[in-house]
Amino acid sequence: MNNTLLGKKIKEARLAKKMTQSDVVGGYITRNMLSQIESGAAFPSIRTLEYLSGVLEVPMSELVSDEFSENQNMTDLQFKALMSLVRDILDRSKDIEEAKEKLDKYVESRFVKQEKNQTNIDNS
Repeated sequence: MNNTLLGKKIKEARLAKKMTQSDVVGGYITRNMLSQIESGAAFPSIRTLEYLSGVLEVPMSELVSDEFSENQNMTDLQFKALMSLVRDILDRSKDIEEAKEKLDKYVESRFVKQEKNQTNIDNS
């Protein structure tokens, strides 16, 4: 996802709720970090994105909708499940290459099977 677009969506959500940056960050991240995220200079971690989503009361899937939800018709529940899986894989992996390998295997086992099943149903 584009850092600038994500930052813009977060800032718009904050302003829509009439919150200051200090209101949003609480004790979780610094106001400076939120400023960097909103300007597109920094990209939030999954956990920070979850936190911001909760504080701003905006589904994570809506914040990153151009990459995930709209193109893949992913529901917020599916998105949360995917982010939980990604977090779990990253936590259990020794390095990024191992994490990528595990994610690729998971995607292939889950989504390729679903696509094949849908193709078989469509061809029936």
